[in-house]
Amino acid sequence: MKQMNFSEDRLEKFLKNVNKQNKQKPSKEAIDSLVLKARELINSKDNESRIGFIEFIIIQVRIMKKEWWLAQTFLLFIAAKWLSISDGEAYVQRGLSIIASLFVILVIPELWRNIENKSIEIEETSIFNLQKIYAAKLIAFGFIDTTILTLFCIYAVQMQEIMFEDILKQFIFPIMIASMICMKAFSGRKYFNQLITMIICIAVNMVWMMIVLNEYIYLKITPFVWVVMFSTSILLTIYYIKKALHNNISHLEVKINEFGFE
Repeated sequence: MKQMNFSEDRLEKFLKNVNKQNKQKPSKEAIDSLVLKARELINSKDNESRIGFIEFIIIQVRIMKKEWWLAQTFLLFIAAKWLSISDGEAYVQRGLSIIASLFVILVIPELWRNIENKSIEIEETSIFNLQKIYAAKLIAFGFIDTTILTLFCIYAVQMQEIMFEDILKQFIFPIMIASMICMKAFSGRKYFNQLITMIICIAVNMVWMMIVLNEYIYLKITPFVWVVMFSTSILLTIYYIKKALHNNISHLEVKINEFGFE
């Protein structure tokens, strides 16, 4: 009986020690060591080689909200209807500049989403750096938008018998203006709210529409001036995209590091 009680005492003591060991919290040094090893694993070249940049762009296309592309497609449908009732009227066709600005500003919510949702910190810890992430987003948008715009231009030229030159002037050029403004706002170190950016895009294109609706001013725009304006808008858009991917992303990374994300 005594031997049995002795065994029970030992067993109870053993169980209490096990319970205390289980309640022990890991040390700060152990946690820091684990985090360091995890970070090294994430940043290793082996980890980066598991997915290529093209595959990463495809993933970005999949995770982006499709509502914006559907809305852009719907806008082009409205533009097509607009052209079908224009009956060749130049003034009606020149009103496409407002639809063009709306086409571009539908990109803004998706592009600004990660900044306004404070999710850049999460992106910073991913396999690809912020520069590649935003490059992938811009490439994805550029590819999809170029595809649907090409289909719209083919429809306008072939089905509505509108000159390709007029489509470039009345629709593509306002899109380029809005794109340039959007990239200028996104590339700046000072944060621009997406609503302010949208308003600026619409306001500038409304001014442009007033210019092209003025027959006297419109006829003064020579082919050389058109070429200069197109070239300038393309170059500025490319410049602001490059600036957004380098200067602005570096600025965002600094802001992240201020909060302890190294």
